[in-house]
Amino acid sequence: MNTIVFIGTNKSGSSYEAIKASEELHYYTVLLTDRKSFFDKRLDFPHVHSMRMCNLENINDIKSAIDRIDQDRFNICAIVSFIEPYCHTAAVLSREFGLKSFTEKTIRTMLDKTESRKALRGTPYSPPHHVINGRMPITDTNLEMPVVLKAPVSSASKDVYMASTVRQYQNAFADLRKRYPDGFVLVEK
Repeated sequence: MNTIVFIGTNKSGSSYEAIKASEELHYYTVLLTDRKSFFDKRLDFPHVHSMRMCNLENINDIKSAIDRIDQDRFNICAIVSFIEPYCHTAAVLSREFGLKSFTEKTIRTMLDKTESRKALRGTPYSPPHHVINGRMPITDTNLEMPVVLKAPVSSASKDVYMASTVRQYQNAFADLRKRYPDGFVLVEK
């Protein structure tokens, strides 16, 4: 049976829409998840044909789960994830299992917002920005407001702050510094 393995999902949004679309295309859908609550509410996932518990933070555990699927004689056509922290893992495993995938280097670049800005430099898709070492004192308050401050390695929309005043900028910067003491802060117009 032609199968797509999904590493993680949310109950709604693009990650679950991809599972639904796969089923509509007549693929057998296997979800690897570490969320016990999904098993408790299994009926909430009618488009998932097989749900398997797996530690998504451990690539060897994921490999073992995929090996078991392969041993069950499913024809694995793709290993994917629409959950940001697992996209790179899916690409690595796709390559290891001999499947087509997005390039690991590109995904790794896109997971770091500063690297993404470097890759998009000189295009109309990159807003004016600068990267500040989070360990440095806050000195640049001559910014043209409003600005958005981001933790470059944070996923989705977490750790994103809008600042319309110098005070908001200082508070957001201080909060990001607490959360990521050795990291950088991306400041965008």
